Amino acid sequence: MKQKNILFTLLALLALVTGCDRVDEKDTNFDNQVFINEARIQNVSKILLKPYDVNLTSYLQTAIATREDKNITVTYKVDPTLVARYNELYKKKAEMLPEEFYELPDVHDTIYAGKVTSTKKIEIDFKALDQFPRMEQKTYVLPITLATTSALSILSSSQTMFFVVREGPPVVRAANIKGTALVLSDYSKSSLKDMKQITMETLMRPQSWPVSDSQISSIMGIEGTYLWRISDAGIPNNQIQLARSGGLGGNWAPVGGTLELGIWQHVAITQDFTTGEEKLYINGELIQKDKGGTESLTLATEKFGIGKSFEDGRPFDGDVCEMRIWSKVRTQKEIQASIYQVAEDAPGLEAYWKFDEGAGNDIKDNAKHEDASVNNNLKLFVKNGTPYPNITWINVELGGEDE
Repeated sequence: MKQKNILFTLLALLALVTGCDRVDEKDTNFDNQVFINEARIQNVSKILLKPYDVNLTSYLQTAIATREDKNITVTYKVDPTLVARYNELYKKKAEMLPEEFYELPDVHDTIYAGKVTSTKKIEIDFKALDQFPRMEQKTYVLPITLATTSALSILSSSQTMFFVVREGPPVVRAANIKGTALVLSDYSKSSLKDMKQITMETLMRPQSWPVSDSQISSIMGIEGTYLWRISDAGIPNNQIQLARSGGLGGNWAPVGGTLELGIWQHVAITQDFTTGEEKLYINGELIQKDKGGTESLTLATEKFGIGKSFEDGRPFDGDVCEMRIWSKVRTQKEIQASIYQVAEDAPGLEAYWKFDEGAGNDIKDNAKHEDASVNNNLKLFVKNGTPYPNITWINVELGGEDE
């Protein structure tokens, strides 16, 4: 940020804050200049998108330090060439915000005679944000700059506002389940029965892999029926695999279905048991589709777990949140639109474990079923009367740093 003239800033703030008359304004020893009011202290405005944001609006106001006896008219413009300047100033690798995501309905503004700020404000509309790229961890910039004035010069240090647009961190709480396992609290009330279609999805951040390809890390499901896991004999130790009964298609290790350590990734697996079609998505991108079995699926048995299979030494070493099971095949567009959050009453949502409790070992099913008796809550797995290790709760910002 360029160093601002101290005298100019003090006078500008005095004019904007007090608004009172001053004696001999024209006798000051500097030239009156036009600037963006919001940019006089900070030239960056961050737009952090929430999961359901579609349209947002920001505003800019034009200002001068001292009153003039004539109207001052100005025009604004979008200047893509200033993205390079932003990257140079802030040591970033931002890209220009694509045109489909913004609009300036009116680029003209006026400071009327005797005023130090414009009466109206320049409106910047951010639109179609439900189509904004998800999980790319990219930063986009929209540089809005003062282009022309009818009189006076422009204060260069407050001439431009950089609107930084990126997906915000809606998930602020997650669970580390290293060494532990969870099971359904009440199998008799579970809704995970006789499903003709399924989508399983979660946000996960693996912290370590099984030490050899012959070991397994369990995510969720029932081994021998329908278990989502990582690694196995003969496949890489970071490879996603579905371990299923023969009628459901047998074991499936999708080509390209590998994960990375220490990075949040969204993974979704879908299968239609009427056609057998199955798909794997990572971060909303289709990795592979194939054909499995055509039997209906029931997961509501005492063997269903998260971080557990029939061998108790197969936990998942990592962090999880936003785990969901659907009795429908979700489309790629649906998956991409709800990476971080989904409506609790969404049709077909049979279990929704947010893992946002922040304390304890009981995980609530947030899916709002029509049948109030349905209960897919989770509890800590107990073996021979001894509970597994407690959940470790963490505060996170996806794409950011842990607290």
